[in-house]
Amino acid sequence: MLVILVCLILISLMTRPETMTPRERFMVRLPFSVYFGWITVATIANVTTWLVSLGWQGFGIPETTWTVLVIGTGLLIGISTMLTRRDAAYGLVLIWAYGGIYLKHTSAEGFSGMYPLVITMVLACLALLVAAEAWLLISGNRSRYRM
Repeated sequence: MLVILVCLILISLMTRPETMTPRERFMVRLPFSVYFGWITVATIANVTTWLVSLGWQGFGIPETTWTVLVIGTGLLIGISTMLTRRDAAYGLVLIWAYGGIYLKHTSAEGFSGMYPLVITMVLACLALLVAAEAWLLISGNRSRYRM
């Protein structure tokens, strides 16, 4: 997973949008951006699962607090990648993933709202991700029409 993540980071660095035609952005950059987003989310989830499987106790910090910290770390990684790479597709993947976390924590089949702090954090992250996505789209449209 980490090897794939590193490869996707390198591909992301090599596929700058300003050096590509619209067709290249759609046919090359878009699929890699989506894949990069998924691997980012999956890597965070897998590292967390691996630590739990090792019996890691989190330095005595409650699990809910660690969950909030991991969700926040994912947000920081996601927004910084979105904005520095100007990559809306990457951001949409994160919105979808955080939406899934929200549904898991609020549905009767999931945690049925047992962790309100996690739900609040996920909602805040979703709001920030949507705002960053909107900023990318709005600022991208404005820069196209500047002389």
